[in-house]
Amino acid sequence: MSTALEVLFLLGLFGGAWAYDRWLKRGVAPKEFATRRNRDEIREQFTAKVAGHGWQIVDDDNPMVALSPVLAGRRQRISMAIAEQDGTTHVRIWVSRRWTEEPARVPYKAHTLRVRMNAFERAVAGVN
Repeated sequence: MSTALEVLFLLGLFGGAWAYDRWLKRGVAPKEFATRRNRDEIREQFTAKVAGHGWQIVDDDNPMVALSPVLAGRRQRISMAIAEQDGTTHVRIWVSRRWTEEPARVPYKAHTLRVRMNAFERAVAGVN
C-alpha cells in the first residue's frame, strides 16, 4: 500500500511541476489584441506599465523595446509593435529576449515578464 502512495505522490509531484511549467510558458507567450486607443496613448501605457521600476526604453521606434536593468541579473526585453487598420489599432507584445533554465526550458524570471505584459494588456485593452 505504501508503494502505491509513493507512486501517486511522485505522479502528483511531476504533474504539478508540468502544470506550473506550462503556466509560466503561457504567461510569457506573445499576445495580440485590438483597441480603439491611438498610438500615443498605447506608447504611454507601454512606458508606464512595462518600462517602470528600473526597466528602460531602449528603442522608441516600432517595435518599441523595454530592457530590464543590469542589476537584475540576466537582461530581458519586452517588445511591442503597433499597426493601424480601419480605425482600429492592433497591438502585439512579446518577450524579445528571454533566458531559460534547463532542463525544462522554463523562462527565467517569467513572473516579472508575465506581470508586466498582463498589466499593459489590461491597461490598453480595458478601454474597449
